[in-house]
Amino acid sequence: MTKKNEVALYDSNRAVDVKKAAWNSLSEESQKAYQHDYRLFFEFTKKDAKNINANDVLSYIEHLRENGYKNSSINRKAASLSKMFKVMKLAGEIKENPVEVLKQFKNISMKTNKEVRISLSIADIKKATNMKKSDSITAMKTALIIKVLAMTGLRISEFTGMKNKDITEYDKQNKTVRIVGKGRKERHIFIGDDILKEIKELYPDTPKSEYLFYTIRKTRYDRRVLWLQIKEFFWTRIGKECHPHLLRHAYITQKISVEKRDIKAVSRFVGHADVSTTLNMYVDKALDVNESKIKI
Repeated sequence: MTKKNEVALYDSNRAVDVKKAAWNSLSEESQKAYQHDYRLFFEFTKKDAKNINANDVLSYIEHLRENGYKNSSINRKAASLSKMFKVMKLAGEIKENPVEVLKQFKNISMKTNKEVRISLSIADIKKATNMKKSDSITAMKTALIIKVLAMTGLRISEFTGMKNKDITEYDKQNKTVRIVGKGRKERHIFIGDDILKEIKELYPDTPKSEYLFYTIRKTRYDRRVLWLQIKEFFWTRIGKECHPHLLRHAYITQKISVEKRDIKAVSRFVGHADVSTTLNMYVDKALDVNESKIKI
């Protein structure tokens, strides 16, 4: 006969396994985002996860709204909480997901405007990355990073994760790079030998770093530090706001609205999970450029 404490131990082990499997299925960047969201929530509620109810979730959402959080941020934080409670329910730690319970009585989804407004032109990128002999190595590296982001449409986490071992020959003028995107989905992008030569001049091959782009310590760039670095670089050079994801938006809009590339092909190239994402956000949105190709 199975003893009571043995059943409790089994249930405990099962809960740990379920939560561990769910957590390990997330990308490193997703894990960081969820940790941040969970910390904010529990600092607000000051309650154990097993004691959270629908009213706690509603109070938190109202707190976020009152403190000026964007609707898109509120939606994402609510989704993060829902995923956490879903896993806890699967693990047998709670009977109901309080976020889902709340949704039965109240629509907590905030309205968002998915239209992407591009305030950055290819001319702006060229002007900012036009280097002089007096520029520092740091400035040169930042300019090169911006050029690569603008020419590939990579997400910042995808960019920082590029590794030398994932570069393969494509033809006489181009290489392909294996990219690990959201949900650990893989795809390949093209990178010209000319730009790769520039990269190797500033980031020479070294046995101490596996990454194509790396810090002074030969480690992977921190996405948040790089985000601030690019923002400061643009503001200093041309007095304009810019961040890595805006460079991605500029790339996609250029390909669809200016070069008239096939939407499905662009969607696959930039790693959108569904072509509808590309359609909803970018179709018929013009970018103020005169060039027919992104050549920086």
